[in-house]
Amino acid sequence: MIFIIFLFLFTAILSGFLTWLVRESATRLGVVDMPGERKVHQRPIPRMGGLAIFLAFSAVLLLLTVPLPGIQVPLLSSARVFALLVPVTVMTFVGMLDDVFNLKPVQKLAGQIIAAALAVYMGAGLTTFSFLPGVTLPEWLSAVFTIGWLVFVANAVNLMDGLDGLAGGISLITLCTLLIAATVLGKTELIIPAGLFGAAVIGFLFFNLYPATIFLGDTGSLLLGFTIALLALDHSFVGAASFSVFAPFLMLGLPISETVLTIIRRLESGQIPNVSSRRLGYRLKSKLQKLMQADKLHMHHRFISLGLSHTGTVLSMYSIALIFCLLGLVSILLSNRTVFFILGANMIALLIGFARLGYVTSSFTGNSHFTRRFYAHTVAPHSFFQGIIDLLLVVVAFSLAFMLRYDYYRPPFFHEVFIQLLGRVMIIKMAFFFLTRLYGYRWRIVRSEDIFRVIRSNAFASLAVYVLISSGYLRNDLALSVLLFDFFICVFLMTGTRIAYYVFDERFGSGRNRLRNALLYGVNATNAATYFSKELLRAHGLHPVGLIAGEGAKPEQPDGKKFYGLPIFRGDIDISEAIEKFHIDVLLVDDQLCKQTPGLLSRLQKKFATLEIKLFGIRFSSPELQSPQEERVEIYPA
Repeated sequence: MIFIIFLFLFTAILSGFLTWLVRESATRLGVVDMPGERKVHQRPIPRMGGLAIFLAFSAVLLLLTVPLPGIQVPLLSSARVFALLVPVTVMTFVGMLDDVFNLKPVQKLAGQIIAAALAVYMGAGLTTFSFLPGVTLPEWLSAVFTIGWLVFVANAVNLMDGLDGLAGGISLITLCTLLIAATVLGKTELIIPAGLFGAAVIGFLFFNLYPATIFLGDTGSLLLGFTIALLALDHSFVGAASFSVFAPFLMLGLPISETVLTIIRRLESGQIPNVSSRRLGYRLKSKLQKLMQADKLHMHHRFISLGLSHTGTVLSMYSIALIFCLLGLVSILLSNRTVFFILGANMIALLIGFARLGYVTSSFTGNSHFTRRFYAHTVAPHSFFQGIIDLLLVVVAFSLAFMLRYDYYRPPFFHEVFIQLLGRVMIIKMAFFFLTRLYGYRWRIVRSEDIFRVIRSNAFASLAVYVLISSGYLRNDLALSVLLFDFFICVFLMTGTRIAYYVFDERFGSGRNRLRNALLYGVNATNAATYFSKELLRAHGLHPVGLIAGEGAKPEQPDGKKFYGLPIFRGDIDISEAIEKFHIDVLLVDDQLCKQTPGLLSRLQKKFATLEIKLFGIRFSSPELQSPQEERVEIYPA
């Protein structure tokens, strides 16, 4: 064990030294990443840092194939090491070519498929699924699944490489999870490769964390995704649970989710010409072009545009990756059927988070009143974690309720009834929290209506659990007093959490930086409307940063350049500068001005559609507001 730890430490140091060497060499050779519209760095940064990870990892791995002093037998077989390193080397080479020569997407994809096919040829493959006992996949189907898995994950991690330390940190979290699982299961043949690769990533991260002095490049991002996917194919993860085969998917849940959402978003964006079936090739080409088209709508872009700092965004993404990895561990280590419900509850919590970021609003909720309310309040980056926090509170509340009824001192996890009901209670409550629209509103605003929503959602959820127990679908030997205790404790914890968040945000937070930036178009019908709109919009999670002098709008200018504290932007140049400077997400158009100016909305939609800015109408129910606390403003999709 001491020798293995020494190997990990040596690999990390070697990787750090090689990273420094690659950084200096890449700078001299001009292999640098230039600043651009989609880039967050302001100066050229050396790339191809993944080469250092590859060299350190492969060197130590090859060293372990020969007998070492004091060790009679090599720790790893040569066949296993070469089966891992040969396809990894090909994938690294493909990434290097892309970093140096900027390969076309088709060329890069072809190289990735070759590397994945080589891995299949050397023995990697999905041949059986534990949830399909006795079923063995044909060789050709196994090869297709395996190649698809390896290429998909490699590109998924590549998509995550948008901020300093992001892809490397998420990969390290995943590798640590693989290492823990392999250690618990006693799989030495997986412990050493996963540990060595993780150590090599650590050595690189010292130079890649914000502010980074070297980037992974496609060399590194493809290497990370491909190697982790290859390690995750290890049959160690076919455990007793019927769904343990999903462990690798859960551990890599964040990059996989990001990739799936990116594909859906790009396919749904824009319009494809309506051509005849004889032009099917043209339609297919159009879809492929849309898939390859880069944008600034990835998850880390959304966190930053909603006000989080670079470091805060990376740490938030780390937290999400850690949650996915913990779910993967649970699916491996537990065989009880309850795990299925626990995973389901967590998936609902994560779905709520994605919806709060605006990922699934249009496709999941449809064009309804709920969608409009959801859009108006999908604002704060911290709101991604609301469902996850509530899920933890549900577990705590049910545990405390069980202890109050049965045993004050003994943890409830030893009770069979508790174990069997916990997952079911979690998924039922999270489903009702979502269906009763508990997450359509921000935590920053705490009023009696918000407390009522918490009580209402918990009441419906508790009633559903009671009905299922009474009808025999759940165990009926649970005392009903547990449900009563659980209801009051859960309401208390959830309300207290929201109030605590509000108090902390008011005292220590900088609320305006966590709101979506909005431009107001012609909202100047009255002085009161413009003045109070700043406070009213904050209640909706919007931070007004300026006013566009719209068609026919003539705002007063007390100080020459501002109108009641809001800067005025005139002309396309000023508006473009405002959008770039303030990271505008929303344009609010005055409802009264729309009625007075026919065709205004259609012209604005054409103008701002290419800038990925959402248009909303805004109307005030009363032009003479006496208090900004009176929420008399309506925001609706334009």
